[in-house]
Amino acid sequence: MAKMAAKRHRLESTLTVGATELQRFRLHAPARTMPLMEPLRQAAEKLAQAQADLSRC
Repeated sequence: MAKMAAKRHRLESTLTVGATELQRFRLHAPARTMPLMEPLRQAAEKLAQAQADLSRC
């Protein structure tokens, strides 16, 4: 019985830590992705222009 309780405690602890890490990731994700938005927008614009230029040929 003690073995099962210890295993349950380890599992609950692991799940709690995992949930905390996911919450932290969710909170920090926008700050990490925001600097990428403008370069991605510019790249998409260049790609669209290149595709438009190619379609005229």
